[in-house]
Amino acid sequence: MGRKRTPGLIQRKGVWHINKRICGQLICKSTGTQDLEKAELFLARIIEELRQSTIYGVRPERTFRQAGVKHLNESIKASLREDVLHLRKLDPFIGDLPLHGVHMGSLQPFIENLKKVGNSNRTINYALQVTRNILNKASGEWMDENGLTWLHAAPKIKLLTLDDAREPYPISWEEQTKLFDELPEHLRTMTLFAINTGCRDKEITGLKWEYEVDILEMQTSVFIIPAQKVKNRTNRVVVLNDVAKSIIETQRGKDPEHVFVYKGKPINRIGNSGWRDARVRAGMPHVRVHDLRHTFGRRLRASGVRFEDIQDLLGHKSSRITTHYSGPEVSNLIEAANKVCSSSSRPSPSLVILKRKVG
Repeated sequence: MGRKRTPGLIQRKGVWHINKRICGQLICKSTGTQDLEKAELFLARIIEELRQSTIYGVRPERTFRQAGVKHLNESIKASLREDVLHLRKLDPFIGDLPLHGVHMGSLQPFIENLKKVGNSNRTINYALQVTRNILNKASGEWMDENGLTWLHAAPKIKLLTLDDAREPYPISWEEQTKLFDELPEHLRTMTLFAINTGCRDKEITGLKWEYEVDILEMQTSVFIIPAQKVKNRTNRVVVLNDVAKSIIETQRGKDPEHVFVYKGKPINRIGNSGWRDARVRAGMPHVRVHDLRHTFGRRLRASGVRFEDIQDLLGHKSSRITTHYSGPEVSNLIEAANKVCSSSSRPSPSLVILKRKVG
């Protein structure tokens, strides 16, 4: 006759699950194992943690992986997709650590590994910022049933100095031609749209037809990207110059939801392997997708566009930002954006030389 199983454990599809009221709380969760002995040990640990927290005020031990999952499930930030990528990189190094064990010391192997494979300090800092955000939430916002925060106090996560950061590199018209000659058609279209609107990578890949707003009296349209999809969390008004408008018209009808697709599917990022390979073939391995945004801004400045209008066209966060532009204001912004379409906006040779010397 087999030994009796511990009350509160039930088996579903071979896996043992907890279904038990402990210290007044109903616990229903999987033990993640088919082994009864391991399941009983898991249940015993849950019982002891709840007893410690309920009676003695001792926090249950939670791992950074558990905190990461909670962060992703509850966060509504625009860059959540990037957080997923950073957490995947962090998980092999600190995923199994208890929250109190995550600090600059335990993060050092992660930092050294990313540096070894060529990541910049700026890229590493993004992951450190996600880590810091999670630890701050765990110590200040997340509470259990007993009113205890997940973490007693968040350690100081110090960001790396950006001594390896490079300056923005707006590309010249000649460099644009070289790059475009190497890009596949779908990436060339998106790159051209970026240079003529100043939109970020994610704003372009995530652009949807439902964001389009017709301005009938001007026979044009703009796109209003919702704040939750924009880095600075403000609605982004995308003004279309003649080039951007023609691109939109060529994309119309290709997909009912997304403006830019490839083989019927949305594109996750412009800076994929196809884009990176093209820039190498063009002799421009240092150019990044974000430099296209700088290119738009620089060409606007070179064309004499007012600083305030440049801010609006780039979607910078300011007291002027609004989605309630008047007809004359929209007309003015379109006129300003059109200045980068013509050869008259091209910088003089002396300006190009200056850029290359300091780039």
